[in-house]
Amino acid sequence: MESGGSESGDRPGTSNWATTKPIHVWESIGSVTVGKNFNGIFEGNGHTISGLYLSIGNIGLGLFGFTGAGSSIQNLKLANSYFCGTSTGDVELGAIAGRGLGNVSNVYVSNDVYMDCHGYYCGGIVGRNPFGANKVYSKCWFAGNIDMQATGRQGGGILGSIGIATLSMNECLFTGTIT
Repeated sequence: MESGGSESGDRPGTSNWATTKPIHVWESIGSVTVGKNFNGIFEGNGHTISGLYLSIGNIGLGLFGFTGAGSSIQNLKLANSYFCGTSTGDVELGAIAGRGLGNVSNVYVSNDVYMDCHGYYCGGIVGRNPFGANKVYSKCWFAGNIDMQATGRQGGGILGSIGIATLSMNECLFTGTIT
């Protein structure tokens, strides 16, 4: 699932993506539209997803835009990617899920992942979990870079914001940067 590299004219790496987007642009899995959120199990089998580029003003930005309460994302690594929530409004930005209502386990986001957050909610793994019961984030590690572009926003290394939800975090680690 690579959408970067040099074969189609894309530059390797994400260092220039803030100013010049690559040829291939990622569209998040799942959307805010009723019945369009991701409610399945995503089993990564330890594989790496690399080269994602997403720069848009929508709500729900990440590998997954919206994950439902019945979802589970597990056993994957995300690397060499760039995410930018361009709107200053109610944007939810997370490398794995913009709005995550399900479970997340055994997920690693590497130090070459960059997130420019212009919206309200920005988290390394999940941007926002506004509601939901008994959700678990386990063995999640974010080593990337989060740039909070505005003051008065909600951001965090693992989860940007939690609403009226019950959430357990077990063995999660943040070694990245937030500026």
